[in-house]
Amino acid sequence: MSKAAARAVSTGVLGGVMIVLFVTQGLLFWAGLIAWAGLVAAGGDTAAFKKGIGGYVLGAALAWVALVTTHLIVVESDSWLWMPRIGAAVAVTLFVLVLASKIDIFSSIPASLTAYGALIGAYSIPIMQLDGWARLTGLHLYNPIIQVVLSMILGGVFGLLSTRFEAGLSK
Repeated sequence: MSKAAARAVSTGVLGGVMIVLFVTQGLLFWAGLIAWAGLVAAGGDTAAFKKGIGGYVLGAALAWVALVTTHLIVVESDSWLWMPRIGAAVAVTLFVLVLASKIDIFSSIPASLTAYGALIGAYSIPIMQLDGWARLTGLHLYNPIIQVVLSMILGGVFGLLSTRFEAGLSK
């Protein structure tokens, strides 16, 4: 089978399995697919997977810190001060994210940035039963750090499986 056909088959089959697994378990398919794409772009091997995991955890953790910080700095709900509060928290945590890339396990800045963005995106999805603080600090799947890290690590696993399945089909 040609390499292109093998990639199409492996991506299609595993993508179909992945969406069923993610939707039935409350995970974020889009975050998993971003991790899958990042892994393939980084080479699709075990080394890329390990650095990806480090990046997903770091990026999600720093985005979580930025959001928690904004909840800890109280401003009036109708005040414009929420803008500099979140801006400063994001600026500081992204600064730390790039500095941390000097450590090998955190060296994938794209993985860290995609997880950072995925966490902010997941947090912006309203969950009516929980306020912002309960979402960020509770031990449940609606906590965006749990949801994003699990989704991205599993997405990376699917990416790793797809490259191996593709290699096997193209022989």
